[in-house]
Amino acid sequence: MEVEITYRSIPLRIEGVYSPEEKGYRYDNDLSGLPMSYSSFDIEGIFATDSDVDIYELVSMADITEIETEVINKIEERWQQL
Repeated sequence: MEVEITYRSIPLRIEGVYSPEEKGYRYDNDLSGLPMSYSSFDIEGIFATDSDVDIYELVSMADITEIETEVINKIEERWQQL
């Protein structure tokens, strides 16, 4: 999946795999069931929108975490508008 965002005033094209949130369930008596999982986006590449050069290795892990969050928010905002 490709998503375009602007991060710190830089337009970026992010490639990766999105996994939507999965609702969990619990049984009342023994608390067994399926735990909830939050949505995630695993980045496979980070590109300036006008370039095919992958800059993933140049980005700090803190920035990657923020970019993943922005991408998830953008994807989920689009789905809410549908």
